[in-house]
Amino acid sequence: MRLTFRQELRQELRLTPQLIQSMEILQLPVLQLEQRISEELEQNPLLEIVQEIPDDDHAERDGKNDAGNEDAIADEFAQNFADTIDEEPVRSQNWLEEYESRRADTFANIEGPSETLQEHLEKQLDWFDLSEPMRAMVLRIIHHLEPSGYFADTLENFLGEEHTDDELSLARKALALVQRLEPSGVGGVNLHECLLLQINPDSENAEVLRVLITSYLDYISSNRLSAIAKKSKYSLETIQSAVSELRQFNPRPGIDFEPSRAAVVIPDIFIEKHGSGKYVVRLEDARIPQLRISEQYDNLIKKRDTDKTAKSFIRKNRDSARWLIEAIAQR
Repeated sequence: MRLTFRQELRQELRLTPQLIQSMEILQLPVLQLEQRISEELEQNPLLEIVQEIPDDDHAERDGKNDAGNEDAIADEFAQNFADTIDEEPVRSQNWLEEYESRRADTFANIEGPSETLQEHLEKQLDWFDLSEPMRAMVLRIIHHLEPSGYFADTLENFLGEEHTDDELSLARKALALVQRLEPSGVGGVNLHECLLLQINPDSENAEVLRVLITSYLDYISSNRLSAIAKKSKYSLETIQSAVSELRQFNPRPGIDFEPSRAAVVIPDIFIEKHGSGKYVVRLEDARIPQLRISEQYDNLIKKRDTDKTAKSFIRKNRDSARWLIEAIAQR
């Protein structure tokens, strides 16, 4: 066998994991990118959302309704369309018959009215042996609930200025009964009480969940779990387990009973015409949160006494977080 040498020029494109991730991020529409970021925040503890949060401990919630938070949770969208006049020419009889047939098919495919939240709650009252005054007060509270399922009012305002102490006592008992009904969380006066009502007393994370909901919801929204571990007495693993359970809670328990609406279309780009007559293409990125790598983990890897396994875990997640941040920035 004869050995020979040969010179060859060849081009190859090798896709690194970083390049593959950048290509995937580039192709995602806004809604899917938001979902992807949410998944990464849940899986990677080094990722944080850049958000101004005061360092001092949060004050204990007084149960009163925070208008800003509740508006963000219970926001409703509506559009009004102006009436238009159809000035088309008179159609033939065949066209009218075909139009009526298509119209009938359209109405046949429209979903019938679904059960409302109030109807769903009223059915459950048959499980209880209620006196007439109690049943009347419970029904009154049920029909005072917001579409989100919240009872966003004080009982004093609900009853009116001329209410008696007996009526107030009855209303408190009636509200407590409503809060025992399904869906879990209904009847809460605000987001915090709604989430607290959904805690399973038998859950091993019940105590941790109460602390997180009462004092650390702002930290959880920006994925600052390491900051919670630093301020509280719980380990990071315990907090992660509780947060994973918390993500299964419904902040708006009444939303499943709202009438179905047309899906909202969110464009990825906007094309705007300036006064000069030129068109400018703008990417819609205002909905995408700004991410960063947790400084606490970054400092931990620099310490000599940090365990090797922990350092390996931090490096792996730090690289993954850095790739994601760079991919979003290049998008």
